[in-house]
Amino acid sequence: MYIIVRKDWHPGLSTCNLIDGELSLIEKMNSVIRFAEAKSIFVEFFVYTSVYYRTTPKGSLQCVDEFREKGIGLTVVNDGKEEIFSFDGMDFEKIERKCYQILGFTKKDYFKDEITVKGYGYKKDYFSTKGFIHKVNQFFKNNQEEGVDLVISCQFEEIMVANNYSFACDGRLFQKLIVSENGEIVKTLSSNDRTFIGDKYKRCYKKAELCTENKERKYDRILFAPMASGMLMHEICGHMLENDFFIQGNSLFKCIGQRVCNSTISVYDNPYRMYGKIKHIDDEGNILKKTPLIVRGKLTGLLGCRYAQTTDKKLPFASKARRESHEYVPTGRSFCIELVSSNCKKISVSELQDVLVVKTFSSSSFVPATNEVKCESSELYLFDADGQLIKIKGELKIRLKGNDFLRNIISVYDDYTYQENMCYSSSGHVSAATYTPSIMMDNTSLSIKIAAAS
Repeated sequence: MYIIVRKDWHPGLSTCNLIDGELSLIEKMNSVIRFAEAKSIFVEFFVYTSVYYRTTPKGSLQCVDEFREKGIGLTVVNDGKEEIFSFDGMDFEKIERKCYQILGFTKKDYFKDEITVKGYGYKKDYFSTKGFIHKVNQFFKNNQEEGVDLVISCQFEEIMVANNYSFACDGRLFQKLIVSENGEIVKTLSSNDRTFIGDKYKRCYKKAELCTENKERKYDRILFAPMASGMLMHEICGHMLENDFFIQGNSLFKCIGQRVCNSTISVYDNPYRMYGKIKHIDDEGNILKKTPLIVRGKLTGLLGCRYAQTTDKKLPFASKARRESHEYVPTGRSFCIELVSSNCKKISVSELQDVLVVKTFSSSSFVPATNEVKCESSELYLFDADGQLIKIKGELKIRLKGNDFLRNIISVYDDYTYQENMCYSSSGHVSAATYTPSIMMDNTSLSIKIAAAS
């Protein structure tokens, strides 16, 4: 079975009709955002439509109309706590009730003004082009294996945030290839740029053999594949430092440019120092000028903070800061990691015996109150004698202090790397998988615990 899933985020807010004689949807959303800004609360809206496609037995694409859906999403960040709400349909009343519940927003707070919409990012019709559909069909045709199901999920997002009586629209593009065997997922591959995922993986990797790990055990060393180590880097180097920079009273408040860890990790205050003006989409879909991530002298990606609330009265609030950064935001809101003394080596297969491999995390989050990162994964593997990955059944739960990770990562880079997967996305859209190599760590030194295998 071969399925392609398309999700288009709705671009039509600029042409919304008046609803029941009231203000248009976009004016309502803008009212809520301005109301929240006055309370130093960040609010973000997105409107979406989802369309699903699958292939027919003859290999052509077919739209599944009964799966079409529309809805509105709402993100609220208050005192560092982020909440995301989804609402089916285009009725704003449900959102009004939620905004009253969490913000105290009521109808009396509405205003009516002319709203403009400025768009960025990708065109929403990308997935309907003949070239894309041909690539999908050809990829499915080349990967027909009995008992193996492939699903390609394509998602386009258009996020809209109010900015000086206008809405800035950021586009971001995600593609995911899911490989299943006998109803169980054995592999998930992702692409976060305009490159069709089938161009990166002409043929699906050799099917992973499943084995069962029935007993609880502790592995002395854990190898994080690029996606997993990238997620750790994102949570710790992104959200932890972001949290420190924006919380008044914190030792790092506004101390951008100060060395915060080992001398080989620096936070710079000038993203144009080496590479000139660079305007990109970061890994959360925000168009910003970002600081490059330098690994052993090579530009391998871009890292940047997400703009939570700031106490700096000279700055526009977050909705402006996250858009058009060259115009509104001081360059001190970006950072990078430079590993100038790394001397990585590829380790042999014999050194990988009894090493637990974590391909990716099913969930990851940063907890500002405790400065910890929590991650969970069931994508666990071991190497066999031939160096092939064997999937095991079990669950890994990680809880580690962000500063400990940053201090240990230097020695880790000096000693180990198994797979160097450091590519730079020409589109500027950087995912967790594209800016870091694999990282092997000592289990005990980081207090990483493995849950009982299922």
